[in-house]
Amino acid sequence: MTNHLPEAFHSPLLGWLTITFFLTASVVTYLKRIDQHKKVGALPAEAPSAPTWLFTLFALIEFAAKIALIVLNWQFGLILYALGFVLASMPVLETVGSLLMFPFVRTVLPDDSFDAAAGDDPFLQSIVLPAKKRHFAVKLLWIVAWYVGLTILLNHVVRRMDAASPFLWGLAILQVYMYFYIFTLSYVRLRECSSKVAWSVGFLAVLGRVNDYELLIIPAVVLTALIISGVQRLPEPLAEAEPSLTEDG
Repeated sequence: MTNHLPEAFHSPLLGWLTITFFLTASVVTYLKRIDQHKKVGALPAEAPSAPTWLFTLFALIEFAAKIALIVLNWQFGLILYALGFVLASMPVLETVGSLLMFPFVRTVLPDDSFDAAAGDDPFLQSIVLPAKKRHFAVKLLWIVAWYVGLTILLNHVVRRMDAASPFLWGLAILQVYMYFYIFTLSYVRLRECSSKVAWSVGFLAVLGRVNDYELLIIPAVVLTALIISGVQRLPEPLAEAEPSLTEDG
């Protein structure tokens, strides 16, 4: 079977189609999430959403971009579909979509976190906490793996191939997004664990963009976040005050 992937990175048309696909997929994913949350009652029925014609327009453009990518280079198109599925499950696409639609639709998606599911029930918290730790570890390592893959692709494959500029821009933007997503996710988890080192994550994120410091900083931050998350314990329940004894007469 002939490998057509190298040809895709030399095509400006495929580059612009790729950017169009991800931008429209982001908007469509965000609008779909709003409707899904409305159906299950997580959002009120009157929560703002995009008009049907606007959703249909973005959906048609996304569909047209998919067809064009398959027709022009089916191998490259299938890889983009797989990447789009991964980014939707992280969820990267709905986050980007909410930013793109912010001037028009400002509906905040409800919190689907483990804390929201457990509430204040100590028993549910004891069940949810181990699952929360595993979910965080898998998600963080998955994002790091994608960041490493994108970095290798951008630095050692695409640039050496003298790829079309849309690919360079798109991959560079996605790489930076993944980079800061690693630190944001770690910071949020460290704050949840009431860690005293959470404040340093932002400083390290900026420092990591200097020279090649990220080769040391990313593993250090990831390992620290995984360890602190792994040893987190449930807060001790408040002891009930004993009733005071009073003596008669």
